[in-house]
Amino acid sequence: MSLETKPRFYLPELDGLRFIAFLLVFIHNANPILKRTFLERFSEYSWFGVDLFFCLSGFLITKLLVMEHRQTGKINFRNFYIRRILKIWPLYFFYLILGSIIIAPVDGRNINLPWHIVSLSTFTFNFAYLALLPLPF
Repeated sequence: MSLETKPRFYLPELDGLRFIAFLLVFIHNANPILKRTFLERFSEYSWFGVDLFFCLSGFLITKLLVMEHRQTGKINFRNFYIRRILKIWPLYFFYLILGSIIIAPVDGRNINLPWHIVSLSTFTFNFAYLALLPLPF
């Protein structure tokens, strides 16, 4: 008895674009440490790295959904979202745990850390952020 697996969809040509997008996002966010370097001027225009990521993601997700529809005649959104969750959440929560461990001992940075960790873990950070803002009056 053999288990049949669907062939994986992979476009190696996009790896170069993914790297460029990552590099642009990294340079854009590293602006404070790039002062007085040749990359400082470039970092002003590297904001489009995130846009490039969104374009790549939109293309790949659409391509996968179209392929599924062609093969099966329908799209199983439940399985689609489960696959997305299993791909994204482990890295997200690893990053959240690692970031918490790194920032916890830094003085002055951990006042609201437990509140932030809970809100980031439950995807309610925007509400927590609003609650922590000083009132304008």
